Amino acid sequence: MAHPKLVKPDQPLPTRCLLRTYEMCASLRLAVILIFTLAGTLAFATFVEAAYGTAAVQFFVYQTWWFNGLNAMLAVTIFCAAAIRFPWQRHQTGFVITHIG
Repeated sequence: MAHPKLVKPDQPLPTRCLLRTYEMCASLRLAVILIFTLAGTLAFATFVEAAYGTAAVQFFVYQTWWFNGLNAMLAVTIFCAAAIRFPWQRHQTGFVITHIG
C-alpha cells in the first residue's frame, strides 16, 4: 500500500530534509534490513552463548550500545511506518494492531 509523498519542491530545504528522513524511516526496505540484521545478530549471540556462557553474551552483545541502537532503530521504523499511514482506514486495523504490539 503506497502512501502519498510528503516532500514538495516548494517547501523550504530544512522541511524537505526532515520529511525525507521521516519517509526513509517509514520505508519497508529499512525495516527489512533492520529485521535481518537483528536476526543475524541474535543467531550469532546464540552461538556465542552456547560456547562461552550467558555472561559473555550479555557483555559482548545484549548490553552494548549498538545492540540497543538496533532495537531503537527498529522501534522508530515501526512507529514511522504506522504513523505515515495515519488516519487509518477500517481495513488497516490488523496492520495497526500488529505494529502496536
